[in-house]
Amino acid sequence: MEIRQEPVKQASAEQQVGRLPCTRARARFGLPLPVFIGTRFVMVLNRFMRSRATVHAQPGPSQSLMSGAPGRGSAAECIVLLHCLLLVPGCGSHAPTPQPERSAPGVVHSLGDANAAALATEPWTFGEVQGRVIRTPSYRLFTTMHGGLTVDRLPVFMEAALQNYRSTYATLPVPEFTLDTYVMANRPQWSRLSTQLFRDDAEVFLKIPRGGFTFNGRAVLYDLGTRDTFALVGHEGWHQFTQRCFAEPLPIWLEEGIATHMEGYRWDSGAPARPLFLPWSNPERFDHLRAASQSDTLMPLIDVLTNSPQDLIGSNVQRTLDYYAQAWALVHFLRESSGGKYRDGLARCVHDAAQGGIVNTIRRSFGDRAASSYALHRRGTLVFQLYFNRDIDAAQAEFSVYIAAVVRAGSREKIVAGQSPL
Repeated sequence: MEIRQEPVKQASAEQQVGRLPCTRARARFGLPLPVFIGTRFVMVLNRFMRSRATVHAQPGPSQSLMSGAPGRGSAAECIVLLHCLLLVPGCGSHAPTPQPERSAPGVVHSLGDANAAALATEPWTFGEVQGRVIRTPSYRLFTTMHGGLTVDRLPVFMEAALQNYRSTYATLPVPEFTLDTYVMANRPQWSRLSTQLFRDDAEVFLKIPRGGFTFNGRAVLYDLGTRDTFALVGHEGWHQFTQRCFAEPLPIWLEEGIATHMEGYRWDSGAPARPLFLPWSNPERFDHLRAASQSDTLMPLIDVLTNSPQDLIGSNVQRTLDYYAQAWALVHFLRESSGGKYRDGLARCVHDAAQGGIVNTIRRSFGDRAASSYALHRRGTLVFQLYFNRDIDAAQAEFSVYIAAVVRAGSREKIVAGQSPL
């Protein structure tokens, strides 16, 4: 679920241990009710709740589906969203955490130095576990991890990722308040934190075999190893950003497609502490796309537009991973196919979601009922038809040709290098 939150009064020191901020939900027009189930419950309910929870489950090493590499797990290939409707009790049911703070993104002048991103580090206690909160211009990173490459580089990674979110697809707003990210040292701590925060609602999160989730613009994750943790933070960071900064949510397929793009990164060889975000640098998504293409099990475009991960995860994890691979490919298609003819539409769509214009655009073209249906479900062909191509069959033909070109022999070497295979 997505809940638009407002700042609350400072909590007592006893209330700040291991808790997330508790603020009252306020409604925004045209935004969905649950995470991937929409909100415009005839406009009024929609205005009351804007709530999305993104849950990422990552299979362990023995469950790796990466072709050619049995027994290896990785972040991007294994991220699976379990979209669920979480009933949100009143704020009194959960103890609050520190009051949200205004962000100061202009403070970072050099993203080659982690010290330039970390403004302050303070003690933070989770139960009996000693941790720390690392403050950056745009984030508060709560962690129980003790040193190491991951923690050292996370501040600069997260600030660089935010710059990437705000500039890759359109010029997007700066978060008004800092974004809270929890990276726990291990799964038991993560499980405990999830239970403290969401109590009975945490049951669905605790079923995740490996991973984390984003709720109310805050990410609750745990350490998966350096490579996987950064990929997960990149993906979840996009969800944090859109939940906090967009007036309306993107359609599910586009929200998830862009999030998979944010998984791709490499470290700059000239400045090893500086991340370079390369959407093509995602061998796991590529491997799933190629496997589905070779086995002739690619989903039709209309199924990608009308399905959601929660529709698939209960019956077929492999199918869910294929969905993400095709959403990843679809965003690439919209950015660069046919000389970039869909690129302007992609920028307009992202911009309109940020400004709150998608539902009204649908209403003007297709009427009130269609607008209400989209706002409620965030799926279907309408957004694709409005911003990209009204002829779904023609778009399917183009997309099929594009995928065939992407997965042809010899492409993987370029993917590994973070380059377009086309």
